[in-house]
Amino acid sequence: MDTIRLFVASSCEISNTRRNLVIRAAEKNKLLRGTDTRVEVDEWEFESAAVPVSGRSQDEYNRLLAQSDLATVLVKNKTGKYTIEEFETALTLFRTAGRPKICVYALPPDKEEPSRLEFLKELRGGRYALDYFPQEVKDENELWIGINGELDRIIGARSAARPFPQTGDTFIGRQVNVGEGGIYNETNYH
Repeated sequence: MDTIRLFVASSCEISNTRRNLVIRAAEKNKLLRGTDTRVEVDEWEFESAAVPVSGRSQDEYNRLLAQSDLATVLVKNKTGKYTIEEFETALTLFRTAGRPKICVYALPPDKEEPSRLEFLKELRGGRYALDYFPQEVKDENELWIGINGELDRIIGARSAARPFPQTGDTFIGRQVNVGEGGIYNETNYH
């Protein structure tokens, strides 16, 4: 089984958004039935509550991050110190090992705090030495479309070694109504 691990970093203010991403990943896994691929979302909320050997829970979450294929950083009103640490950990891993792939998504703020503005500014120069534009999304539907697209790119890259499609491959697809923007078609061959 080929498991694509998704790590979602965000402040606790959008825990419901993270929970909805878990549901969307479960829906994607239903679409991937009959293939050798599945998506697993790592959630710190469901990790052990026991004191880790290091004495620091964040070290355990960073260990999960090191095992991930895609690290998503969600920013709404603020960016907490642990979200920043997770981004910096992912960036260090990416620069040294080429993974995880990192995507930053900026949701519309209700009340923009300085930590959000500073973090987004640092992505465009500053201490991260990046010239990166985070993906601005208007809602959870657009967020999922972005993340799902990245998951599909990972699936595609892993299956690029074989011809596409092959006899016996299963077509997987559905249409998703994304509101006023229209219909988004998800399609995969496996």
